Amino acid sequence: ELAHVGADRNPPLSHGHKVAIGTLAMLAFYEKFLDRDLSRLDIDAAVAAWPDWRTVESDIRSTFEGALADHAVKETKVKY
Repeated sequence: ELAHVGADRNPPLSHGHKVAIGTLAMLAFYEKFLDRDLSRLDIDAAVAAWPDWRTVESDIRSTFEGALADHAVKETKVKY
């Protein structure tokens, strides 16, 4: 929705339609993800590759502006 997909249609695509498509896409992703042999996952390498907070915040602020950026930083920091 941040890209206003379908906003130019008449009538515009509803939020519910977008959620439905997103749900199907994530279901396909999880099916592929869970088919992997997770016992072979190198957790130490994944942790080492995780970006530091300054990098994450910089990425957020380069993607969003103003109050939305501030809100995204606040929400992400809680989950970081």
